[in-house]
Amino acid sequence: TLKSWFFVAVTGSLLYFQLRMYLGRMDEQRLRLLESEVRFRSIFDLVNEAILVQRASDGAILDVNQRALDLF
Repeated sequence: TLKSWFFVAVTGSLLYFQLRMYLGRMDEQRLRLLESEVRFRSIFDLVNEAILVQRASDGAILDVNQRALDLF
């Protein structure tokens, strides 16, 4: 039974550290995605051309910038 408890402890520890590493990478990816969204949004809002973001599958308009609103 000591061998079984040792196996459970080691396996649990390894799973814990793997999960922490995975969650750390997820946080890094979430931060990079947020930074990318901020860059996109600033370009999207500041450009002097009309921009419409459209879904390819059905043509639905998902987003427009202020210039597009003024134009249309």
